Amino acid sequence: MQLKIRLSKQGDSMKTTTKQRERMREYHWKNRNKHLLQMKKYHKKWYEKNREKRLKQIYDYIRRRKRYDLNYRARKNLRRGLNQAIIYYEKYGVFLQSRKYPINYEEIIKILLPFPDRKFYQVNHIKPLCIFDLTKPEQIKSAFAPENHEWLTSEENMKRGTKWH
Repeated sequence: MQLKIRLSKQGDSMKTTTKQRERMREYHWKNRNKHLLQMKKYHKKWYEKNREKRLKQIYDYIRRRKRYDLNYRARKNLRRGLNQAIIYYEKYGVFLQSRKYPINYEEIIKILLPFPDRKFYQVNHIKPLCIFDLTKPEQIKSAFAPENHEWLTSEENMKRGTKWH
């Protein structure tokens, strides 16, 4: 179907009539699955072709955000610290201590025992870290209270996102 577009008398701007808009809307509605598949194929091909470029953009974004957003930097550092404490405990059976933050990893790990297969499970913060101001020690302490942690499957944890029940 070819659409005829009429030019307005004011100049270069293009206007479509109401009938044309309706036909376009109807055509897109009838062919939405075909269009979605085409877009999906295009995006997949583009991401494969530009993989290095995208990874560099993501890395640069994270690096800039860490530099300027103190809360984001603290959140990343705190999560990494907890994961390292869990890995260290699994390997050596010894509890790490947090030097910089008021976090008791030993209590958190005791709550999380026994550890499930970490390939399929993640540590979930029942109250998400995003609701805390992680630049303040008392907020960090309440965010990393042992009762604020549980195991969830990776899929459940990703679906849940920043929701708090």
